[in-house]
Amino acid sequence: MVLVEPRLTWKYGNDAKSDMLSVADARPEVKKYIQTRFSEVLEKSGKNILVEKTPSNALRVDFVRTVFPDAKFVHIMRNGKNSALSIRQFWQGSSTGFQGIDPARLHNRMKEIRLKQVPYYAREFWGRCIGSMQWSQKKKLGVWGPRLPGLDEMVRDLDLLEVACLQWRYCVEHACFAGRAMPNSQYLEIRLENFTEDEMHRVLDFSGLPQNDAVDQKIREHFKPDQSARRTEGLKAEDDVMLEKWLRPTLDWLGYD
Repeated sequence: MVLVEPRLTWKYGNDAKSDMLSVADARPEVKKYIQTRFSEVLEKSGKNILVEKTPSNALRVDFVRTVFPDAKFVHIMRNGKNSALSIRQFWQGSSTGFQGIDPARLHNRMKEIRLKQVPYYAREFWGRCIGSMQWSQKKKLGVWGPRLPGLDEMVRDLDLLEVACLQWRYCVEHACFAGRAMPNSQYLEIRLENFTEDEMHRVLDFSGLPQNDAVDQKIREHFKPDQSARRTEGLKAEDDVMLEKWLRPTLDWLGYD
């Protein structure tokens, strides 16, 4: 059973905070709520394994592990330059308005929210609506992606590409530090640039799932490793300078050229 980004479930009880949650934020009532919600999803699906992907969980690995001590973590990372350029594009195209949003996903999000959470996300919803209005000479950006501490101030004071760089760095560094402290049986790192059928087999073996010919076929049909590097083709010199400034220490630490 695959659950796609149940963001509000993870934030329950910590809605006023950024996405960077700690072990202390996994209070008994928070743990119980999240565990119950996921158990309900599994029960309805008739499955016994849940595969969940929420990018912001990279900022709260220890929190997630406290809620689900037996969880396995697969950290798929991508070269920061390509990631930051992609993140900027999503900010520009997805942080305001509702065009391009899957109606089914929006419906699921509305079902996911609880009454006590409404005040925290009404402002975000309103900002998305206002930002899409054409009477403004310049559209105001809404919020997109992992909510870093101080994200509103970053958007106000920094270039958007700088914000994208910081989102990537915070998430990747935090996930690496937290994950590498776990046993090898619980944490696995994958590089998107090197992703192949063999790497998918490694993920399945790590997760305790059987290999499947249909999965191999999907990878052959839909995934091209060189696609992950295309963002930097024709890169503007000023953008590359900014990317180097904000990303180079982490890129070096991870072994990226």
